Amino acid sequence: MRRLLLGVVLAGIAHSAGAQGYWYYCDPAHAYYPYVSTCPVPWRAVVPSPNAFSNDAASLSADQRGAIGDHVRACWAYDPAALGVDQMQVLLTVTTDPAGVARLAVVAGSDEARLSDPVFRAFAERARRAVLDPHCANLPLPQPLLGRPNVLTFRFSP
Repeated sequence: MRRLLLGVVLAGIAHSAGAQGYWYYCDPAHAYYPYVSTCPVPWRAVVPSPNAFSNDAASLSADQRGAIGDHVRACWAYDPAALGVDQMQVLLTVTTDPAGVARLAVVAGSDEARLSDPVFRAFAERARRAVLDPHCANLPLPQPLLGRPNVLTFRFSP
């Protein structure tokens, strides 16, 4: 059985304030940098909220975490014939936009050093693609997590 577990929101690891202490918002796109990389009008500097990256996932119920995991699992597949894949797991740091859509997914922490292994790299890339797949990127986040970016940790394992 494929397992996908949702971890806790990691406070402050993505989208720290810019060099001047601001985040940059593109009004026409209704999104912050780096969710959009270009803006047709000048970027608007926004003073970051001190609670923008609170540890909200800790307040999610097991059912809410399960629903999010089930939603992404529908887009995830791995190669069961790959050598050692049954023992693999990968942690991804996933950043959502304020609407709850996954916009950025990166291999987290010590797993980053394992990307030199081609089997692990393929496993991790499939997990990353699952989170960002248009069919699964709109995460079923509960209402209290909507309206601002969130950073979540996902653990994928077969």
